[in-house]
Amino acid sequence: MKKSKVMLFGAMALTAGLALAACGSSQSSNADKTYSYIFVNNPDTLDYITSTRDSTSSITANLIDGLLENDQYGNLIPSMAESWTVSKDGLTYT
Repeated sequence: MKKSKVMLFGAMALTAGLALAACGSSQSSNADKTYSYIFVNNPDTLDYITSTRDSTSSITANLIDGLLENDQYGNLIPSMAESWTVSKDGLTYT
């Protein structure tokens, strides 16, 4: 009876050791990483100017950087633009 317990413990230790060895990796991966995401609906176009679908805007928002963006308080801050002026009526940005 005692011999079978020792054999069982030895087999369990060997199995645990093999499992831990299989989980480890001796090589470090420096490869580029790719981000993938699955959308529920396919976009009808990638032309963000003509499309009003949410599926298109959620894709193109990650591809296109605007000239200006808003900070946490809603103020305009530069994104790609280096400088700009706003008309007196607040409707034209140049």
